[in-house]
Amino acid sequence: MANDTDFQADDGAAADEGSTGSTRQSGMIAREVARRRTFGIISHPDAGKTTLTEKLLLFSGAIQLAGTVKGRK
Repeated sequence: MANDTDFQADDGAAADEGSTGSTRQSGMIAREVARRRTFGIISHPDAGKTTLTEKLLLFSGAIQLAGTVKGRK
C-alpha cells in the first residue's frame, strides 16, 4: 500500500556533494524518519506479544540483550 511518504531511497552522495555537513545530516535524518512505520500487536493473553516485540527490537538493533519477562504470582 503506497502513500505520499513512500519514495525511492538513494545514498544522496551526488545531491549532497556541494552542501554543508549539517544539511547532509538533516537530509539523512529526514529520510530515516520517512522510513518509519507504526504498527500494533494485538492478541489473546499469553500469545507471545512480549516475546515477539522483544525479538523485533533485538534483531533490529534497538536492544542488545533480550531478557525474560515474568508474570506476577
